[in-house]
Amino acid sequence: MKKNKTIYIKNFQRKILLLFSVIMLFSCTKKYADYNTDPYKATLEQQDADNYISGKNFPSMINAVTPAADPIGKTDYVNSYQIAFNLAADCFSGFMGQAGDWGANTNNLTYGFNLSWVNEQFNLTGKLIAAWKNIKDITDITKDSLQFSVAQIIKVTGIIRATDSYGPVPYSTISSGTFTPAYDSQADIYYSAFSDLVEARDLLFKFGGAAGTPLKQYDLIYEGDYLKWAKYANSLILRLAMRIVYVDPAKARQYAEEAVNNPAGLITDPIESAIHSLKPGNGAFNYNNPLLTLTENYMETRAGASMQSILSGYKDPRLNVYFANATLPGHTSEVIGVRSGINVTRSLYQPFSQLKVSSATPLPWLQSSEVYFLLSEGALRGWNMKGNAKDYYESGIRNSFAENKIAMPANYLQYNVSDRQNILIMLTQDIVYLFPLPTLFQYSGMILQSLK
Repeated sequence: MKKNKTIYIKNFQRKILLLFSVIMLFSCTKKYADYNTDPYKATLEQQDADNYISGKNFPSMINAVTPAADPIGKTDYVNSYQIAFNLAADCFSGFMGQAGDWGANTNNLTYGFNLSWVNEQFNLTGKLIAAWKNIKDITDITKDSLQFSVAQIIKVTGIIRATDSYGPVPYSTISSGTFTPAYDSQADIYYSAFSDLVEARDLLFKFGGAAGTPLKQYDLIYEGDYLKWAKYANSLILRLAMRIVYVDPAKARQYAEEAVNNPAGLITDPIESAIHSLKPGNGAFNYNNPLLTLTENYMETRAGASMQSILSGYKDPRLNVYFANATLPGHTSEVIGVRSGINVTRSLYQPFSQLKVSSATPLPWLQSSEVYFLLSEGALRGWNMKGNAKDYYESGIRNSFAENKIAMPANYLQYNVSDRQNILIMLTQDIVYLFPLPTLFQYSGMILQSLK
C-alpha cells in the first residue's frame, strides 16, 4: 500500500511539473516578440509607417541613373558620374570638352579605352537593379502596384542608357535573382521597355490620382506625383519610338501615335519636366550637381568646341548661359571650347571656358522642349501627331528659352522645317536646346539619327 501511495505522489508531482512547464512555455511564447526584438531598432511596422522600407530605395535608383548624392566634401558620386558619363557621352556629343590628360592622353576620349571607366556604367546599372529588386520584393508583398510602376519607369530610364552605350545587357531575367542573367539584344530590350512603360503608365494614370503622394519624401523627380510619372512614361515612349525609326519604322510610328493620343498626356510645360534635384518635400537626402566639382574643383570639364561653334553660329544667347568666358589671355570676353579627341596639356587648356553650374543646378531627364521637337519630327514624317511640324518646332524653341529662364531674341524663329529634308536641321536645334541634359539621353539619339 505504501508503495502505491509513493507511485501516486510521484505521478502527481510529474503532472504538476508538466503543467508548470506548459504554463511557462505559453508565457514565454506570449512574450517571444518582446524578448527577441532589439529595443534600439525600428520594427518593420514602424519602418513601413512612412513607406520607408520601399521608399528608401528610390533615391538609390535615381542616383544610379544620374549620380548626384554626395554630401558636402565628398566626391564618390562625382567620380562615378565623371568616368561613367562625363568622360564619355558628355564629350562624344560635343557638349563638353576636357582639360585633363589621363593616362598620358591615352584614355576614352582618344579611344584608348580605360576598362574601369567603361565598367562604371555597369556598376551603376547593378546598383539600379539592386534597388529595383528590393522594391519589387516589398511591393510583391504589399501589392502596391503604383510604387512598383514608378520603379519600373526609373529602371527603364537607366537600362536604356546602358544598352545605348554598350549594346546587349541583362534585362528580361534580372528579376529571377540569378547570378548569371542572360544578355538581351538591344532590340529585345527596347521592345520590353515599351511594354513595361505602357503597363506602368496605364496603372499610374488610372489609379494614381486618388492615391496621394506616399513617395513624396523619397522621390527626387516628381515628389511622389503619380500622374506626372504617368506623363513622363508616356513621353519616354515617344522618345524611344523616335530612336527606333530607322530599324522598325512601323513600330516607331505605332508607339509614337499611341503616346500622342494617350490620355496620360505628354510633357508640354517646363513645370512637368522630369528633373533630378532636391525638392522642398523631399527628406534628408543629398543633392550636389557633380559638374560643379568637375569644372571648378578638378579644373577638368570645359565647354565643348562643337557646342560653342553651333551656338556662336546661331548667335544664340544661351552660349553665355551654359558657359563662362575663358580666362585665356586675349580671349577673356568670349567662350572658348575644347575639342574632343586631342592631346591635352592641362596648363594650356584649363583657361578655356568652364561650365556655368552650381551645386543645386538640376540634372534633367526629359524636358518639355524635347517633347515638342519629337512631335515636330513625327509630324515631318507624316505621322498623326495632332499638330504640324512648324508649330511644334517653334514651341520647342520657346520652351527651351523658358526652361533656361532667358528671353528669346526677336526674329529668332526663322528656320523652315516644312519638309522632310529639314529633319537633320531640326535635330541640330534639338541638340542645342537640350543642353545640359545628361547627354547620354541625347547622344544615343544623335547616333541613331546619323545612321539615316
